[in-house]
Amino acid sequence: MDKVLEREWHVVCKGGELTDEQPIGSRIMGRDVVVWRSGNDVHAWDDICVHRGVRLSLGKVCEQRYLQCAYHGWTYDGSGQCVRIPAHPDLKIPAKARAKAIYPAVEHAGLVWVNLSENPKTVPTIPEHADPSFRSITSGPFRMHGSGPRAIENALDIAHFPFIHGGFLGALDRPVIEDYEVEKTDDALYARNVRIFQPDPDGTGVGHDVSYDYGVIAPLTMYFVKRVGDENRLSILFNVRPESETESVGYFSTMMDYDHDTPSEEIDEFQSFLFEQDRIIVENQRPELLPMDLSAELHLRSDAMSIAYRQYLKEIGLSFGTE
Repeated sequence: MDKVLEREWHVVCKGGELTDEQPIGSRIMGRDVVVWRSGNDVHAWDDICVHRGVRLSLGKVCEQRYLQCAYHGWTYDGSGQCVRIPAHPDLKIPAKARAKAIYPAVEHAGLVWVNLSENPKTVPTIPEHADPSFRSITSGPFRMHGSGPRAIENALDIAHFPFIHGGFLGALDRPVIEDYEVEKTDDALYARNVRIFQPDPDGTGVGHDVSYDYGVIAPLTMYFVKRVGDENRLSILFNVRPESETESVGYFSTMMDYDHDTPSEEIDEFQSFLFEQDRIIVENQRPELLPMDLSAELHLRSDAMSIAYRQYLKEIGLSFGTE
């Protein structure tokens, strides 16, 4: 288990997917986790019943307050304690009949986040989350056979737009990336005013340069702000949950302070379309784990954010998904 990622928050599902009737199973760094809802509370435990080791995610939520195992009906309350064993209704239930591990879990920005640490960091938040002028569309899960750091670095790489997302986010005849600066803080990275030409950035059919601001606010959480015209802004938060070192799941929150009439389904479909283009690339990068030795690959000025990201991961001591 990577000690750095233990303290970070990982998206396990969309908030709307977690009903008060059915739990959801997830995996974080090889650990199976069950999440379930009781009223306004979200719970996350090891996905195992202490009786015979069956996944609790196969069970169901009862009375909107208990989680029941599918195998023998052992029933747990929100604290993790077993409160009912149907085969022995008069039994005094032992204190050790409880969830094996309980993790912090919250619903935030339309997503359910889980932390594996007793000392969690702050849930990733950007200013748009508190701005009522923005609409938010959540997309995912997007699965890939690739490491989390590889997926985040790909999302930070604007120079691939003309070749992987040509006709949408870039144009083959305008691939130039101007120099930009990267700023490091104690726990984050930022690159501002990264410019590229796009053939139709605002739906008018007229191509022009656009500007991106990028931020890495957690090892596997990044966001960008794209300025469309003089006033409109598009922001995307991208979190990657590492199921293993080479299997990852991504979730996007797309936030816009304009174009509130476009159906959410269309935005979700477009995000899926772009991700599929990126997935093919990430799954075919070698080595599969992100190299921490900068001499292992060739870097140019347009890779400034990628270089800074690798240095940042090395400085904080992240090992999961890197080599």
